Amino acid sequence: MLKIGICTNRADFEKYTENVLQGILCEYENWIIEDIPVSMLQEKKRNEFLGYHVLCMDEQLLEQGGNEVVSFVSRVNPDATILLLEGQEEKGIAGVRYHLFAYRVERIKQQNLRDELSRQWNRANAVTRNLDIIVEGEIVSIPMDWIIYIESNNHRIILHTTMGDYEYYEKMYVIENLLKDNGFIRCHQSYIVSKLFVMSYNSMEIQLDEIVLPIGRKYKEQVYNAFDSPKNILSSEREDKTTEKQGVLICERGTHKGVVLHFRPEQSILVGRDEKVADIVVNLPKVSRLHCVILFHEKDNTYEIVDFSKNGTYISGQQRLVSDISYSVKPGTKISFADLDNVYCLG
Repeated sequence: MLKIGICTNRADFEKYTENVLQGILCEYENWIIEDIPVSMLQEKKRNEFLGYHVLCMDEQLLEQGGNEVVSFVSRVNPDATILLLEGQEEKGIAGVRYHLFAYRVERIKQQNLRDELSRQWNRANAVTRNLDIIVEGEIVSIPMDWIIYIESNNHRIILHTTMGDYEYYEKMYVIENLLKDNGFIRCHQSYIVSKLFVMSYNSMEIQLDEIVLPIGRKYKEQVYNAFDSPKNILSSEREDKTTEKQGVLICERGTHKGVVLHFRPEQSILVGRDEKVADIVVNLPKVSRLHCVILFHEKDNTYEIVDFSKNGTYISGQQRLVSDISYSVKPGTKISFADLDNVYCLG
């Protein structure tokens, strides 16, 4: 089931957007378009947005917490399509009408929505791998892509998922054996974590979005091998055999010299000064609140950079990127965020 959410407080604009999407999806089955209450933005219920394959958000709402939602969904569900909708009223013969532009980091034309929605429909209706559990005597199938981490607590298993928590009785080693070939890692006697949701890790702990899990001494080597081994595969039965090679950003000169940051392939990494928006916080005077976005494309071993800033993003020490234009660069490229005295390197 393809699930699309529209979040706007403009009723006419919502209807217009819904009609555009319905016109494209009319040839398909198994899809739904829902209204997302603006109150969810204001109450910062970010997990509620994770159930959607396509998230349509009115750009007028970004100042009300939408930036946090966009950043959150991009990190923990990088396969989701996030469309930031810019609705401009036009005076036409039939009265007021809207003109719709759609964005996903870089601008896409409205006619390209058909290809994007088709891609997401195929993804949503593909065969998914589920974990079957028994809750209060009933069998419940949980898509493995929903599971963030598993916790063992007082002889009970707690599945923490993007759609809520599920509790039932089972032994931890049984869960480990069921999930080990599907992108899950046993990191502690009490925890198993999905690699899809891991933001970073060190010798002591694993960082998810807002959760930190400990790494037990017994499991350190297992965790490091799972992330660092080029032979590791997220799922042994996936056709694409995706490896775990990661994007790397290293500060070579300046205030943060020596800092090394890792991120997943195809994960949109937002760089900026505002920690509420940015995935990588660069707290320098000339850096914009949301400065640029960086993506690592594992297949081509290239990085994609799009600048949004006032003071510019520079590569190779002198070339300033044109705002809102996507640039493809190779590993080893030097990059500066406004301040040329602070130099980073894409690894």
